[in-house]
Amino acid sequence: MLRYESFLEEASRRGTGDPLGLDPIIGYLALHALDRALQFGLDSIPPRHVATRVLTEALELPDGCACKRKYVALVEALRRGGSWDLVAVRLSELGEALEREGRYAEAGDVFRSLGEVHEQPGAAELCGDASYVSALLGCGRALRKQGAIDEAEGWYRKACERAHDAGLPDLEVSARVGLARLAMERGNYPKAQKILDEIHRDFVDVPLSPHARGSILHEMGVVEMQRDSANALRVLWQAYEAYEDQGDRTRALFDVAVTLCDVRAYEPSRKAFEILRRDSRDPEIELFCLKNLIRIASETADELLFRRGWSELEPRLQAASPRLRAEAWIHAAQYQRSLGREELGQRLLERAISECRTYRLNEWLLLAEKTLEEAPQVHRPTAISNPTVGLVSAAVEGLWRQKVAV
Repeated sequence: MLRYESFLEEASRRGTGDPLGLDPIIGYLALHALDRALQFGLDSIPPRHVATRVLTEALELPDGCACKRKYVALVEALRRGGSWDLVAVRLSELGEALEREGRYAEAGDVFRSLGEVHEQPGAAELCGDASYVSALLGCGRALRKQGAIDEAEGWYRKACERAHDAGLPDLEVSARVGLARLAMERGNYPKAQKILDEIHRDFVDVPLSPHARGSILHEMGVVEMQRDSANALRVLWQAYEAYEDQGDRTRALFDVAVTLCDVRAYEPSRKAFEILRRDSRDPEIELFCLKNLIRIASETADELLFRRGWSELEPRLQAASPRLRAEAWIHAAQYQRSLGREELGQRLLERAISECRTYRLNEWLLLAEKTLEEAPQVHRPTAISNPTVGLVSAAVEGLWRQKVAV
């Protein structure tokens, strides 16, 4: 099997006319240099020779290339030789940069290579257990975001076991939270709740980072969204406040926005999604925000919002995750059917049903089939009356005034 095929596939997708078309080629060549180091040794001539050639090419990438500095840093570490721990750091940084770009297959290849670095003589001691567990988690995340749920589970379990044995509670929490997310992706919310209850029980008296503690609250809030939206809002806002990292806060605010939509607080929900689109650098978050703006349009019969959102979202669906495609088609179908366009709505739902069956998206399969069977509905924008809904809506309005309405 060809190694790092994902980079070549991305290069093919971009084509020669793309000004950043060489980006994935440089990534492929950088990892080719890494392979030489893994094969012949970090201080040998072959990896240094390849890395020097790749460095010249990497420096010629446009400054708009988000991964340019990461490629340069990696090949510079390989060119100089020395210690595997610096190479491990550079690989981790590259994998995270690719994730932020939404290039999950390529990120997975990088994280798998990071795991191979740890297998080099003496590298495990230099790099440390935390680096290795982070590589395992990166593989799990990349596969989960590609919809490869079964494969992702193995990586998360391996990360959980290694983190537990190494006494790394923050990373063990991350791995176990990852398993809970996989259960939710499969629509098995009782199993996800059981996993999260066990995490809370096992770590209630253990000092954890804001990220780890916030992630437990966050995923509990996501599970609660299936039972009690108002209570879910309370827990999700607690997670938002517990987090310190901006990326973590972005993800929590996203779920707050979704839950506000669930309780028909459409205006604060829309504002939260617009805040996220303005502030987030994560292309997946942006796509999910667009998808949810389509949902708001479908439930409020807002033609202008639908046209604006769908014109941005539809051309990008092919490169999106299976779950996002399915949800987008369902909400677009709901909108079209609410306007009496039954044939178009049915075609969209059939595409969603096929996608859900292919990728075992049980929760969304049920929603698509239910939507197909039911008469078209339009929910008017009357929010559920609840003190928590009011408090969180006011907090989002405050964020809106601070970040957007200036």
